Parts: sequence; structure tokens; C-alpha cells
Amino acid sequence: MDKFDKKIKEALANYEATYNASHWSGLEKKLGKSKSPLYRRLAGVAAIVVIAAGVYYFSSHNQSDDNTIVVNQVKTNFNNKIEKDNNSTVIVEESTNNKNKNQIDKLPNTSTQIATSNVTRNNADDKDLANQKADEIVNQKKSDYSIDNGSEITKNNNSQIINSKIVQSQILVNDYSKCLNEVFEFRPSIPNQNVIYEWSLGDGTIIASENVNHQYKKAGSYEVSLTLKDRKTDEIIKVSDPVEITVLNVPLADFTFEFIEGVMPYYQFINTSENTSSKWEINSRLISESRNFEYTLKVKGNYWVTLTTTNNEGCSATTTKMISVNKDYTLLAPKAFSPNGDDLNDYFIPKALPVLNLPFTMLIYNRQGNIIFETKDINKPWDGTNFKDGVPASEGVYIWVVQLVKENGEIENYQGYVTITR
Repeated sequence: MDKFDKKIKEALANYEATYNASHWSGLEKKLGKSKSPLYRRLAGVAAIVVIAAGVYYFSSHNQSDDNTIVVNQVKTNFNNKIEKDNNSTVIVEESTNNKNKNQIDKLPNTSTQIATSNVTRNNADDKDLANQKADEIVNQKKSDYSIDNGSEITKNNNSQIINSKIVQSQILVNDYSKCLNEVFEFRPSIPNQNVIYEWSLGDGTIIASENVNHQYKKAGSYEVSLTLKDRKTDEIIKVSDPVEITVLNVPLADFTFEFIEGVMPYYQFINTSENTSSKWEINSRLISESRNFEYTLKVKGNYWVTLTTTNNEGCSATTTKMISVNKDYTLLAPKAFSPNGDDLNDYFIPKALPVLNLPFTMLIYNRQGNIIFETKDINKPWDGTNFKDGVPASEGVYIWVVQLVKENGEIENYQGYVTITR
């Protein structure tokens, strides 16, 4: 049973005519004697059916017109905004003169259909249903497109919007001026996962990556630009304004060294770099900031000498060389002496001290680590006795330590072993 039949049945079931004897008598006279009571009742029912059908017809007709108006208005408004693009993302720039503000390039070729049910409903319910269906159509289209202030329409891919007015192509760089041995870092101002970033770095290098770190091989000025492409179609969306960066020259760091023999042997270091400042390190310990310097390597071993030079532009370069020392330097101290009063080798003092003529302190230690002699006078060497009680030290090995004060105030320590023989 459809809804129309149901309405008729309800109308008949609920209808109850009041009985009036005079009315029925009048009706019998007009109909004549041949008309039976059953016939009269059928005629009444037929009249009710006609009235009900008329009400239904006008109600359905008006509602259908309302639905059609609403749907057509929605279709007209939306179809004026969008064009179909089955293969690529469409980006529409807003016209500068606003003449084409409500126009687009392509229209989706999707027919919109609204099925109208045959059921009977009141005007308010029908209008709500029609509006709901119209909203469903608009929302379905909006899921495929983005409308910007009613003037710009952009197709969505994978629920992401690519809009040339929104996508940023500005370049961020960690520094516009760097030295040749340093790395430039390039970034987009606002990352977007739906585009391909293609960097042109000005030296012939092109890199497809969101972020780029690059070290140039030659000094000079370079223009860096960024091109944004649609990830699905590879079409160019935007090209940034070029950014100029400067790569500065670095100095050439180099030095020479020479060993100078003598009472106090030393190495002479010479900076051969041009127009630079200097910083010298030996085994990572800062030794000097003079352009050239001299230094004594007292202990046997390998030494790493590093020179760091800096030019007027603030760029630096570093070089390192190794020096091997084959034996300890002990201020030319003798290995043994014999304090027996024969005037032959009766005293001990390093032979370099009188020649250097620098302030010093010399200490003698026994095997127990006790100080048994001390002097600061070159004319008072150790005579082999304990300076506390004057008792001669026994034969054996003793440790000597010299603390030397250089002309620049720097203190150097030397040590070694000496043997007493009688």
C-alpha cells in the first residue's frame, strides 16, 4: 500500500457524517424513489474521495515546484563557480581588474540529480528535505574544491589544498655572507608537503629537496632561487625572487720551522701566509699569537704544531705539521759527578744555566723524595752533601729539578737524574 492509498484509507476511516433526518428526506426527493440507500452512501463516499484527491494534488504540485526551485538555484550558483579537472590540480589566480572574479577555467562535468519521492508530506517537511538534499550536493562538491571568498576556486587532492596565493616561495638562509669553507643552509619560509621544491643554487647545482645544505667551491656572488611544482602534475606553481649570497675567500695557511742547535736548542716557526693574523698551538695547547715564534721542545716525542690564520674578511684556515724530538733536553746537565775533593768533577750543575744567565731554582731529591739540596745561585752548585746537616750523600742516583724563568716571564721546568760516585 503506497502513501496515497494510506491517506485515502485514513480519510475514510476517520470520516463520520452526522445524521439529520430532514436532510436525508430532501436528498431522497431529489434523487427519486429509484435511488437506494446504498447508492446514496456510495455517492457521498465518492465526493469525499474527490476532495481528498484534490488536496493531495495541489499539495504535491506546490512542493515539487519548491524542490525544483531550491535545487536549480543551488546547481546554478555552484556550476557558475567550478569547472572539472579530472587529471590535475587547478589553481586560479584572482584577476587584477576583478572582471573575471566569478569565472573559472573548468567546470566539473558531474550531473546533479535529486530523486523526488512519491510520498505525501506537508509543505514544511518537504522543504526541509529539499534543502537537506541541496546541502548534500554542495558539500559533496566542496569536498573536491576550495572556494576563496567567492572568487577563487582551487581543486583539492587527498584533502589538501594547493593555492598559489597560500603557497609560500620565500627563501630563508642562515647567512647571506659566508667563508668558502662554510656551509649555507637554505629553507622555504613555510613548508608544504604537497609541492616539490627545486633549488637553483647559482653555481650550476640544482637540488630537489625541501631543505638544502650547500658548500660552494669558489668565492664570489651567487643568485639562489626556489621553484615550487605540483607534486602530481609537475607543473610550476611559483618561482621565488632570487636571493643573492656572497662566498668570501679564505687565506692560505702555511708555515715553516727550523731547529737551532745551541746551549738551549729551539725550533723557529715562521708564518708564510699573507695578510693574516696567527694563532699557534702545540699539542692543542696555545703557545703564541705572534706571527713568528721560537720554542724549545724539551722532552722526547712527537709534537703536533697547528697554525690558524685569519684574513681581513674574518675567514680562517688551519694547517698542522708534526715534529719529532729524538731525545730529552736537560739543560746540558752531566749524568754523574764524583764529589771526593780531587778537584775533578766535584760539583753538579746543568751547563746551560751559566750560559743562559736566567733566574732559576735547582732542587735535589733523594730516593725517598726528600729535598737534600737547593740553590738559586749559579756560583753555588751541589757539592754532594745534605744542605741540612752537611753530611755527604751516599753513592747512588738522585733527581734534580730546575725551574727556569725566561725573559718574557714564562716559567719552564726541567728535570733529570744524576749519579754520585766516590
